[in-house]
Amino acid sequence: MDPFAGLADFVLGKLKQSAMAQWWRLLFELVSSGVLSFLRGFALAVAGMGASNLSGATRIEAALVLVLGLGAGAAWAALSMTSLLRSEQAKLLRGMTFVLPGEEAAAELNANLQTIHKSEK
Repeated sequence: MDPFAGLADFVLGKLKQSAMAQWWRLLFELVSSGVLSFLRGFALAVAGMGASNLSGATRIEAALVLVLGLGAGAAWAALSMTSLLRSEQAKLLRGMTFVLPGEEAAAELNANLQTIHKSEK
């Protein structure tokens, strides 16, 4: 019986849990940032076009308002998630390659994104 086998299994198990916990955390950050950005972009676009319709300044069909709102929300979600991936300091993403369109990179540089970092305490 090898007394070090149990210790090695314990240490390797903790390392695996730690790496898995980091991946789950990154996934949670990506999903929450994407969903919150999508909802804000969608709500602002629909509310803005709805207000414009109500004031009589424009006449946009309801289906088009929804489609444009979905597009705005998707763009905001993509920008926030890409920004999060680029700012990720963890070792998880080192060595990975991400391919993005040039317009997206330019839009991210011009975007007014705020980063909120919660301490681990």
